[in-house]
Amino acid sequence: MKIRSRLTLTFLLIVTVILLVVTVSIYFFFDNFRHEDFHRRLRRRALSTAGLLMHRGEEGVKLLRLMEDGNPADLPGQHILVFNDRYELVYNSRPKATFDLDSSLLRKITADSDLRYSSGEQDVIGILSASASGKFYVLAAARDVFGREALISLFDILVFVFLVSIGFVLLLGWIYAGKVLRPITRVIHDVENMSGADLSYRLNEGKQQDEIDKLSQTFNRMLDRLRDSFISQRTFISNASHELRTPIAVISAEIETALMQTGEDDKNYEILTSVLASSKRLSALSSQLLLLAQATARQSNRGFTATRVDQALWDAKMDLDKANTGYDIVIDFDINLQEEELSVNGDGALLKVVFLNLMDNACKYSPDRRVAVRLGRSTESLSIAFENKGVISPEDLDRILAPFFRGSNSKAIRGNGIGLSLANEIIKLHGGALSVHSVGAMTTFVVKFPDM
Repeated sequence: MKIRSRLTLTFLLIVTVILLVVTVSIYFFFDNFRHEDFHRRLRRRALSTAGLLMHRGEEGVKLLRLMEDGNPADLPGQHILVFNDRYELVYNSRPKATFDLDSSLLRKITADSDLRYSSGEQDVIGILSASASGKFYVLAAARDVFGREALISLFDILVFVFLVSIGFVLLLGWIYAGKVLRPITRVIHDVENMSGADLSYRLNEGKQQDEIDKLSQTFNRMLDRLRDSFISQRTFISNASHELRTPIAVISAEIETALMQTGEDDKNYEILTSVLASSKRLSALSSQLLLLAQATARQSNRGFTATRVDQALWDAKMDLDKANTGYDIVIDFDINLQEEELSVNGDGALLKVVFLNLMDNACKYSPDRRVAVRLGRSTESLSIAFENKGVISPEDLDRILAPFFRGSNSKAIRGNGIGLSLANEIIKLHGGALSVHSVGAMTTFVVKFPDM
């Protein structure tokens, strides 16, 4: 899970818990207030009834009957019972209505403690009203219809507000997390724009006031050290390769002169021939190292022009045919392709090196010394496939393009492990990509160049 999503969910969880606690608290306190308020109103009705009975006696009962008959101020389902000190019923506001009553409940009513309980949908309150004329036990029951309806409405409102708030919190959390992570996103974008060929690029260090700016500053210092190391490495390879070419050429020339003056039956002829072959391989290695250093040190494709890929392929084939008569190189492409479809923005000499290395590598490792080159085009790129019957083991595929790496099938074949890595660097310099596929007894190297 990405950090932005994790921050958003964490923020959402925290706010959801807070909203849930606030919502439940509002509902709980409102329900408690409703309950207490209804009991206060019910208690006032009970005390009013008891007061009339105590001061008016039988006249109070008649008066209560008149007041109860169709009184719009009565609470829904209101029912009041009044008992004397002998627990005898002296007043019933609704004689025809039934009211379940356990007489032992009346004994629990004291001057300091009211009786409260619920019976179905009714709330019941019992109080003791005492005066000089005696004391009365009053039970008052009613349904809090309006309070419960208000509670249900409040519940619906709270649920709606809670859900809408969660949606807003999710949206705002996503925006806030994006704003918080924007500096990190900027650093990631800057790092993605870096390449091994251009080590002069640096991250924006901002005002160096927060941790992200300090991270950028630390990363830039590391890049400075890497740049110095890479420059030193490239300079050494380039200088060493360049310095080696002249003495190697002189050695080769001297050996060739010695061979011309030595007959084949001379005991030194075989030794000189072996030394000459080794010096030529050393010369080829130094040339490829120099090209590799130049390709990796080049920082852009400046100076590239429209270059015909097919021409570079034919030139590489001609050179290999002359140097290795046993190679069978077949180039196949659609002759109807237009000139602009066969052109890429590049350097013809470097492309020739790429194709020469790929063809030579394919022929060397193929049992029949044959490579089929297929040139094709898609809507977005120009692709060149080099097919041969060599076999690359699966464990070697991931490292086959690394410098100086030679696969397990190369023990009996001379080489230095530079050709494929050099081709890969030159292709990347041209904005292309080199991929390798080996299935069964068929290996294919595919080069793709972007449109101009």
